Amino acid sequence: MQKKIIKSFRKSLVEKNKNNSQANPDVIPNGAIDGKTQSPKHLTNATSDKPAANLAAGESDSGTPQPPIVISPAQSRPTIEPEHTRKSRKPIIVVVVVIALIAAVIATIFLIHDHLENQRLDAESVVLKENLTIEFGQSAKVSDFLANLNGSIIEDKPIDTEQLGQQEITFEYINVKNRKRPSKFTIEVVDTTKPKIFGGNTYTVYTNHQGELTDLMMSGDNVDDNPVREIHGSYDINKPGTYELKYSITDASGNQTVKPFTLNVINPPTSSNPPSPQPELTPISSIIKQHKTTETKVGIDVSQWQGEIDWEKVKASGVEFAMLRIGYQYGFDGEYVIDPYFEANLIGAKANQLPVGLYSYSYATTPAEARAEAEWIFATLSEIASRNPELRSSSSSSNINLELGIAFDWENWSYFNTVGMSFYTINKTAETFLKTVEDAGYKPLLYSSKNYLDLIWQPSQLAQKIPTMNTWLAQYYHYATYDGDYQIWQMTDSGRVLGINEPVDIDIMYLKPGNPADT
Repeated sequence: MQKKIIKSFRKSLVEKNKNNSQANPDVIPNGAIDGKTQSPKHLTNATSDKPAANLAAGESDSGTPQPPIVISPAQSRPTIEPEHTRKSRKPIIVVVVVIALIAAVIATIFLIHDHLENQRLDAESVVLKENLTIEFGQSAKVSDFLANLNGSIIEDKPIDTEQLGQQEITFEYINVKNRKRPSKFTIEVVDTTKPKIFGGNTYTVYTNHQGELTDLMMSGDNVDDNPVREIHGSYDINKPGTYELKYSITDASGNQTVKPFTLNVINPPTSSNPPSPQPELTPISSIIKQHKTTETKVGIDVSQWQGEIDWEKVKASGVEFAMLRIGYQYGFDGEYVIDPYFEANLIGAKANQLPVGLYSYSYATTPAEARAEAEWIFATLSEIASRNPELRSSSSSSNINLELGIAFDWENWSYFNTVGMSFYTINKTAETFLKTVEDAGYKPLLYSSKNYLDLIWQPSQLAQKIPTMNTWLAQYYHYATYDGDYQIWQMTDSGRVLGINEPVDIDIMYLKPGNPADT
């Protein structure tokens, strides 16, 4: 009975699949492939031992009937585009391609024309000067090299002329069609300045003189740190006599200066020279009487050479400010040494309400050394402030208030020939020190005698780069003859001040900026 029921079920299932395939050709009965019914006897299940006929009838491995497999129209048969439709599309494609090619050609022609037009405008807009050379260190801008410009420079940039050789200059401008255009040209920075020799016409040395005769006179070049110095002519340093010689100095650019001079060679004296007489000291009271006004202050500058100072007496004598030496460098490439009296002088001056500034005696020969020296000063001040909180400018600050700032003091001119410095290098060294001081919040000062302010230093150029800089002039005369601007004048090194047992430098400070002679 059970077999009859199963047989009847199979028969009805086959009939149903047949009807479905006739009603819906997209429905493929189980066991049919590509629309062709396969004979059940050729189908077997690789994973089952049941006859394929059972599976074809919709029975699973477990004997459970399965629904028919439905194939979508896209899977059952591909859609074939009619031939007349394909032919009608070919002319359209050709037209689109031709239009695209024409557009590309037009765009290319436009770009080429635009490029050529820009080149034409560039050639007409920017006309350079014939001479594209400039002297080392000379101030210049882009516009200084343009003979004509049909348009306007976007940024007329300054040009760095502190490197010899060729330099490519780039800039942008707006042309007559209001287009932003780039441009460039090449300049050459040259050095045509002759070296300088500072000296007299006659020099006398003892027999067996050990030094270099080229060091009898100071000489140097504006750019070359190591120019060639030579003595020309015949002489015998071991034989007394008079010799006519020439001193020459030649820089790397071929510029040369020659100075004739007379060399006298003599025997050394048989007895030592008598000691020099002590200078006559000028009391500060007479200086106050002569130079004190509503627009000036009278002060002093001191170091360990003045010994222990009674600052209460100093102020009572009429001193109104003080410049203090913080220390010095122990020769070229040497260590920094603090002045043994600096801290006591700072405390004493501050306790008596005297405005103060400071200076360090420098041996710096490079900008890097100058920066290191300034940083040593800051560190030293910080240590002193930590030990003496009353010196701080405020309770919230670790800085000491230096009303008169920090001065750069370089005076080693007798060694200048041997330390490998040009006039550019020594000014760059000073600039670095002064800029470092300014950046730290202090007023920078350049200390120098009148001669070297006139011959070596470039205070006006330094002041352009460091607007807060002032000059501290040293000229021991009854009045100053320096033509430049200065704030403090060190007028003598032979002053006498109550509370100081040794001769002391006396200074006049001018409260109005500029050259006091102009006021």
